[in-house]
Amino acid sequence: MKRLTELHGGSVEAHSEGQGKGTTVTATFPVVATPGREAEEREAPAEAARRILIVEDNDDAREMLR
Repeated sequence: MKRLTELHGGSVEAHSEGQGKGTTVTATFPVVATPGREAEEREAPAEAARRILIVEDNDDAREMLR
């Protein structure tokens, strides 16, 4: 994941409070301008809906993430 994210100009950070506490992984990608649009049109309001793709082969974990 780290290498793929970096190839797209992004970064990955992981944080854990310790064993058995879980881990938070954050992938950050740069905003890409859409050709032909003004800057105001590209900026989505904070309340805009987002889509997230979850890829998990464990049914219980996938349901929990959903």
